[in-house]
Amino acid sequence: ALENLGSVTRRHIELVRPAGIIAFGQSSISALLAPALSKNAGNLTFVNHDGSSIPIVTSLSPQRLLSRPLMKRKVWADWLVMMERLEATCG
Repeated sequence: ALENLGSVTRRHIELVRPAGIIAFGQSSISALLAPALSKNAGNLTFVNHDGSSIPIVTSLSPQRLLSRPLMKRKVWADWLVMMERLEATCG
């Protein structure tokens, strides 16, 4: 199922050509990236998709946020990182 999710997600990225990607949780990270990369996803700043670099931020899963509300601070920090990357990339 995860393999199908990955192909659908990559196809949507191809169609939409987003300015940036925020991946929530390990499932979405694994769907976007090769297994070797998904283990170190927290260190990624860009993902290469069809020859173009797209800013990416990985964050916690929604389920984890529901069970640990204090983690919302980290997700907010992740959003701010993405905004900085978009400003640097898109102007």
